[in-house]
Amino acid sequence: MEPGHPKYDYATFAVHARRHVSFHVARFFLPLLLIVVIAFGQFWIDPEDLNSQLTVGITCLLAVIALQFAEGSNLPDVAYLTFADRVYVLSYVAITASILEAYYTNALVRVGKRDLALRVDRASRGLFPLGVALGVVAATIVSFSLSST
Repeated sequence: MEPGHPKYDYATFAVHARRHVSFHVARFFLPLLLIVVIAFGQFWIDPEDLNSQLTVGITCLLAVIALQFAEGSNLPDVAYLTFADRVYVLSYVAITASILEAYYTNALVRVGKRDLALRVDRASRGLFPLGVALGVVAATIVSFSLSST
């Protein structure tokens, strides 16, 4: 303090904020994961049964839309993509790709390539979950590297 300057009283305040991860896991990530896993269940349905496969896929797609709509009303509007937004986009892409896979394998069956359709389904059972897992890792890296800048 310099001589001749008046003395002022002051106070320092600190606010510690913390997010509870379990809340977000229970209300957002777990339901979304379950919906995506159920959508991938169509890989175990016979490729000839396109109606059942599409019913599973489209129902799951609508469930993700409803979940995002319900959760979106609890979040503030921001001008950038959040981690949750990235995970929703990943879910939309994964479920849509699984529906397209169902169309593809059904088309293979209709042209007499049932064995190939079954091989595609078997490969999809592992590749789709792996793709979603890698997508979540990428979304996490992107989201948290952007938030630190």
